[in-house]
Amino acid sequence: VICLYQDSKSSIWVGTLENGIYRINTNKEIVNYIHNESDKETLSNNYIRTICEDNFGNYWIGTSSGLNKLDSKTNKFTNYTHLETDANSISNSSIWSIIKDHQGTLWIGTFYGGVSLYNPEYSLSEYYNASSKELSYSIVGKIIEDDSHNLWIATDGGGLNHLDRNSRTFAHYTHQPNANTIPSNIIKDIWFDNINNHLWLGTHLGGLCRFDIRSKEAKRYNFPKNPGIGNNDIRSVVHYNNKLYLGTRNSVIVFDIKTEMAKPLIEDFVSESSQIWNMMIDSKERLWFSTSFAIFCYDLKSAKLKRYTYNQEQLGYIGENYQNTFFEDKNKNIWLGSAGSG
Repeated sequence: VICLYQDSKSSIWVGTLENGIYRINTNKEIVNYIHNESDKETLSNNYIRTICEDNFGNYWIGTSSGLNKLDSKTNKFTNYTHLETDANSISNSSIWSIIKDHQGTLWIGTFYGGVSLYNPEYSLSEYYNASSKELSYSIVGKIIEDDSHNLWIATDGGGLNHLDRNSRTFAHYTHQPNANTIPSNIIKDIWFDNINNHLWLGTHLGGLCRFDIRSKEAKRYNFPKNPGIGNNDIRSVVHYNNKLYLGTRNSVIVFDIKTEMAKPLIEDFVSESSQIWNMMIDSKERLWFSTSFAIFCYDLKSAKLKRYTYNQEQLGYIGENYQNTFFEDKNKNIWLGSAGSG
């Protein structure tokens, strides 16, 4: 026996030199966990040096050849080792000690690799890179989750990606000459229609796209090249009352999902900045959208538009840089995130 550990359920964990781990519960029932060469979800090594439970009830086991995590729900192991190509991997694969501090962070003592810190609540443990089997492109925009808890990922050059969380496999949907494919590989925004199981994509120079999750077929919507209508460079997509509000290069388009008809939000409104940067509809049914020089608030009930601009001499002025994002908190305050003004 190399180490002993008592968990939050008063079970005793016994780490051994050659026989893996034994868990003895309060009824004195014994379970043995050992390495199985043909099963990657078992212990990486039977030489156990240290055991520690995290705040989520999972167990972290230090072995002579890697850090192991035992998922308390699935009863399966994940192995973490040192990788020269990954600066976020543990500093050495030979683990001697693990303790958990009051913030839930694990301090991992290694052989000749110093101490590694890992917080299960905040640290990243999986990475997906651009490759034929993973992400189709290295620039990732918006990510949304569907009703099956799988992820749809908008890329800025590789089209639409789908990650199946059960199999951890990717599917790529890119622009092809076929009319049933997405119109552009540069996707700026996504909205998920969970009633009809559709994704609505705002694309660069490809207009609006409706993607059917079941059939994997896309329907394209292009808009006239008219400054009063908008254009096919759509950066933002927000939903309200069965309508999509689309932020284009020079104006806001209102697209009726039922009739598939489009019209400008405000007649004769053209953004001087040639770009609607971001949009949000708040709890008071107001549409907020930004340009590089101003912020606009459009009341969807009264059809009134209010404009906020940068004024250094005015108390409480907005920043001089354009606003990247809007957020409404629980107290109904509107927060703006800018590109240089805080």
